[in-house]
Amino acid sequence: MFDETAERLLSDARFIERYHPEALIGFGGSAVVYRAVQRSTRRLVAVKVGIGRWTPELAERFVREARTLSSFRHPGFLRVFDFGVAAGQPYMAMELATGGSLRTRLEREKRFSLTEVRDLMVPCLNALHACHEAGVVHRDLKPENILFGEGGRACLADF
Repeated sequence: MFDETAERLLSDARFIERYHPEALIGFGGSAVVYRAVQRSTRRLVAVKVGIGRWTPELAERFVREARTLSSFRHPGFLRVFDFGVAAGQPYMAMELATGGSLRTRLEREKRFSLTEVRDLMVPCLNALHACHEAGVVHRDLKPENILFGEGGRACLADF
């Protein structure tokens, strides 16, 4: 099922029109994430695409969240460049997090000093505060959803 859905999304002309997917980089219960090239700018991006059956209401909620996230100008969030619905599936193009997730770092490094924990958590908590100030609740805060963007900065992801 997953492979079929991923292949179908890769072949969808409206999706391919703007982005050229290069690789599948992540997946969850309701979405897959591709590393892709934005055709117009040649910028590498991450494109999150909903999978499975999305009702119009759920797709609208996804788009509303993407719109809100795209308005954030905070270093603790990955920048959202584009979003919409293609072939009934919502998608969001955002900054590609090249530094992996906190989960990956925890598995690799095992322990962090108190200074490292502070340097990681303060930006995340500031981003979480900005989120709440905008009326957005992050309902899935966990190490897999803290990604490292440009320059190693910690960013909240997957709202």
